[in-house]
Amino acid sequence: FSMGIWSLTGFAGLFPIIAAALFWKRSTAKGAMAAALSAAGLWICFFLDSFNSSGPYSLGGTGLLPVVAIFSGSAVAMVLGSLLSRPAPEQHLETFFAGGQPADGRFP
Repeated sequence: FSMGIWSLTGFAGLFPIIAAALFWKRSTAKGAMAAALSAAGLWICFFLDSFNSSGPYSLGGTGLLPVVAIFSGSAVAMVLGSLLSRPAPEQHLETFFAGGQPADGRFP
């Protein structure tokens, strides 16, 4: 059961990448890479640290699960990585973000 929790914790750390890709025009590939690397790095650190604890693992004995820090770190890395890198050209963005309407202008 605990290995399942750790696996889902790692996947939850990748959610900010998906949310930013779908809803934030300013998201970039460098931001996504920063988020993925921070999620993986934090996951490895917390996972290895969990071997030193007896009983359920929490962040510093606070009762918070590691998913809180991993998700937050990934979201911050996504925002910072995207804001510090060059945005995609507007022409490229219009392919995916057509103002709420289909790119060809037709409604379903």
